[in-house]
Amino acid sequence: MGIINLAHGSFYMIGAYLSFSLTQWTGSFPIAIFLGIPVTLLIGFVIEKFFIVYLYNREHLQQVLLTFGLILIFNELQLIIWGGDPNSVPGPLVLSGSIPISDTLSYPIYRIFLSAVCLILAGLLAFVI
Repeated sequence: MGIINLAHGSFYMIGAYLSFSLTQWTGSFPIAIFLGIPVTLLIGFVIEKFFIVYLYNREHLQQVLLTFGLILIFNELQLIIWGGDPNSVPGPLVLSGSIPISDTLSYPIYRIFLSAVCLILAGLLAFVI
């Protein structure tokens, strides 16, 4: 789309940590996901409106420098707000089981669900783009 964005992973991180905080506040994983997505989109729109828009007609090196700087800023904000300890959110009870693959190996239903969601989103993004 004309921009080299190295900070796209940082937006995933922001969405994940926002969903973590919203799960702690609301006590509901689905509500946190549905609230975290629009908040993360809003942050993305603000970054695009005030920073990325100026890079459309610039050289790739300037795009790389700005987006790498965003990575550093987002990582520091994450450490300031949520700290350096690993955090997790318990998955929904509906997806808490696992599917046996062999006698000694099973695979969590939650991961299968997430893989399916990711494939659907990738297909939708490919269609939109």
